[in-house]
Amino acid sequence: MKNVIKLLLILLGTIVVAFLIISLIFLMITGKSNAFSFDEKNQLLKSKNNLNTIQIIGLDAECSNDCYFLKNNSNQQNKKLIKLNNITDNFIITKCNNDSQIHINDLELKPNCNYKIINTSNPNAEGATIIIYKDKNGIYHQK
Repeated sequence: MKNVIKLLLILLGTIVVAFLIISLIFLMITGKSNAFSFDEKNQLLKSKNNLNTIQIIGLDAECSNDCYFLKNNSNQQNKKLIKLNNITDNFIITKCNNDSQIHINDLELKPNCNYKIINTSNPNAEGATIIIYKDKNGIYHQK
């Protein structure tokens, strides 16, 4: 009888471990991350998942006051592209320091400055970051 109970406990333990492994694999496959990239040729931020919540932070002294939050305001749930030279009215834009909403025309990233862009669209994943540089001609380059 003791051997049967031991075998049942071993079987139960094996089933639990298998379930946990399968669950982890499923989460890894279906879990959405905040990973994104910059397409320099087309001046686009690109994500396989979404770009619904973005923070842009000026890194140099001359652009240290440049800090913005962009939040998707459109019916399109998962925005996957943002054209940096033409951010549309589909975003609510606020300043980082006082949460005051600004108009899209007032969002101007300065030339000759480095900017950190953070994607925090998926709150269950760590924010992803890239650094870009805006040159004197208004062209963005990834660092």
